[in-house]
Amino acid sequence: MTFKKTYLSCSSLVLYVCLAGILLLQSNYRSKIISKSKKTNFLQEEQRLNSRINLQQIIPTFGFDNLKADKLFLSFIQYFGDKSAREETGYTLTPKYFATLMKYDTNFVDAYLTMANANTMYAGQPEKTISFIEELLDYSTVKSDSELYSLLWLYKAYDELLFLGDIKAAEFSYNQAKQLLSQHQQNSQKVINSIYFPNTQSLNKNSDIIQAQITAWSTVLPHVRDTANKQKIITRISNLKTELGNLQVAENK
Repeated sequence: MTFKKTYLSCSSLVLYVCLAGILLLQSNYRSKIISKSKKTNFLQEEQRLNSRINLQQIIPTFGFDNLKADKLFLSFIQYFGDKSAREETGYTLTPKYFATLMKYDTNFVDAYLTMANANTMYAGQPEKTISFIEELLDYSTVKSDSELYSLLWLYKAYDELLFLGDIKAAEFSYNQAKQLLSQHQQNSQKVINSIYFPNTQSLNKNSDIIQAQITAWSTVLPHVRDTANKQKIITRISNLKTELGNLQVAENK
């Protein structure tokens, strides 16, 4: 009788373990299916948004360029703010939003400051950000006395220094930002001093500049989902680390 009870208990335990294992496998499989479905939906949504932007570039505005620019920027904010989708597809449409918006309002500086940061830090394309800002500054000479334009110059300076390691270009852009601020601020010196910009004189070694670039690109990398751009950044960081290692060896000799 005791043997029978023990046998039944063991059988029940084995059955319980088997059922638990089956449920766990089913749960994992279901999670994978749901995850794959969500990713597919996010990719489809990305394609739909891409088509919508392409359409926006050819639809006439009938003179309401500013209104169209406002709608495009709101669309970008919704796109950028969808964290679940961005974790899957990244921020690859950011430069396209940026370029399209410039077609309709080159003086929408508030929007461009947001998009410049997004394009550099999340889409991982600081070179394009610099190019966009240069285009904006060329087109916007009529209103270039605005204080906000000084921030465009400042953003450009950051990207030139921290991502490209181009000290001369960064110093020029920063000086342009200071010049614009000094024209329109009563307390210009106080405002200028409150804006942080690395002291380029302290970057007196090539190794310091390269280390700054490695840190900048490494900060951007986790946000990038585009495979080609991600690999490009990884290769860039790797090359910079190799260059830094060689310089440090040379400096220590």
